[in-house]
Amino acid sequence: AKLEQALENYRPPKELNAPQRRLNIIRDKHDFKVGDYHKNLEESMMASAKMIIICSPAARKSQFVNEEIRQFATLKGPNHIIPVLHSGIPNNEASPEQAENLAFPEALVELMTRPLKEERA
Repeated sequence: AKLEQALENYRPPKELNAPQRRLNIIRDKHDFKVGDYHKNLEESMMASAKMIIICSPAARKSQFVNEEIRQFATLKGPNHIIPVLHSGIPNNEASPEQAENLAFPEALVELMTRPLKEERA
């Protein structure tokens, strides 16, 4: 909620010569209307330019998060997804015994390379 509020209140510095408009942030748990989840999700994604994924072990384990990432990538492309590490261990830095603490959802790992995937020689 704090991140949502900070993003909605953000204005770029005037010297950047960027549009001085408010960002419209959509959070599925907060902004979806009552009704069909899939329809609400698609409408929200179509109206969105970017998707910010708050990455954590809980997000990684969520079937909904993974489905939403895949759907957004199909609609808008993976280059419009912004992962933010909130908690847990980046997948490429974890040892096998730390698997429960991996932060990046599998759908994100499938779509993006570094630094999400472990690269082995």
